[in-house]
Amino acid sequence: MGPGLLFVIGASGAGKTAALRVLEARRLAGVRCYYFDSVGVPAAEVMEREFGGGENWQSVATARWVERLAANPDRADVAVLEGQTRPSFIRPALERAGARHAGIVLLDCSAEVRAARLHGPRGQPELATARMDAWAAYLRGQADRSDSPWWTRPGCPSVPSPMLFRHRQTWCGERAKPRVLAAGRQEV
Repeated sequence: MGPGLLFVIGASGAGKTAALRVLEARRLAGVRCYYFDSVGVPAAEVMEREFGGGENWQSVATARWVERLAANPDRADVAVLEGQTRPSFIRPALERAGARHAGIVLLDCSAEVRAARLHGPRGQPELATARMDAWAAYLRGQADRSDSPWWTRPGCPSVPSPMLFRHRQTWCGERAKPRVLAAGRQEV
């Protein structure tokens, strides 16, 4: 059986990378963290020329990540990947890879918090745009329409590993999915 796969998605500045760094620093046995953009993000012109645009590149890159993680070269029990990708790209890639135990977690915060992070510590003010706000709204809409165990947390300073990994068996298929409570809280 392959690893449990957990996808941590969200808009730029939502806290995905910071959350995974905190999780990774805890050195939980069997848990491996991966960063979507570590494979390199081509320039917009390259995405257009070689993939037909950024959306197509995102789809291809997502499929490649799912294939790699499902093959489990690092022998993880749970592989956690953070990145900006659509759930509609993740789900078919999981099916093609035969990955049966997966979850998608949306980290979200207000546009003001994202902008402050992007203008401040991240040093990427060019990403604090109306387009990024629209991307965040799209992802929230996907979460609202999904039956996956989504979890959102305003501000999201870090991923609480006890919440995530108390349900480690959930993503490995050994227990029923946790319930999502009102206001996006996850039952623990």
